[in-house]
Amino acid sequence: MIHSFKCKNFYSFKDEATVDFIVDKNAPNNNSYAVSKSGTRVSLIEAVIGPNASGKTNLLKPLPILKWLIVDSWNLNPTAGLPVKSFIAQTSKTTPTELSVVFDIDNITYEYEVKLTEIQILYERLTKRSKSKQRVTQKTLLLREFDEKTNNYKVDFKGFGAPAGFSKLLRNNATAISTALRLNHPLSSRIAEYWQNVDSNVS
Repeated sequence: MIHSFKCKNFYSFKDEATVDFIVDKNAPNNNSYAVSKSGTRVSLIEAVIGPNASGKTNLLKPLPILKWLIVDSWNLNPTAGLPVKSFIAQTSKTTPTELSVVFDIDNITYEYEVKLTEIQILYERLTKRSKSKQRVTQKTLLLREFDEKTNNYKVDFKGFGAPAGFSKLLRNNATAISTALRLNHPLSSRIAEYWQNVDSNVS
């Protein structure tokens, strides 16, 4: 179940925009709300209201793009650019677009963040959230960040359980999850299975 998603420097959104489905205990008890297996209560209905050409459709585009990045970006030609558009009035093509989503699978909550240009993925991070009575903690499972000084990626896959040969397959236009999926990596396969069932009428 998706809890929230964000975008920045994305189509008609220069600043960060957030769509948050989480509701508090004061929300009514009816079919408009549900409790995920992780215990988070979310709204099943969300409305975006605005005039024509105000960016309503653009606000829905992060989800199909995130789905494509997670599941299918490996299928892109290794030399091809990425299908993402920065803020319309953005003059610098090097300023990255930022996307993130919080979702749960079974009783585990994940957050996936990615920063990218039309040329390459600059940053991606997958974290797992744990909740106790005292606080919510996050554990980084996967971290990949491009270092301009070395013209290479800094990586931390300790919590990811990366399969053999994984690092050699990584490309700058495919996500680590989509890459690991090709090696039948269990966590990537579970995440991809979830996202394959996320449907949208926005392409």
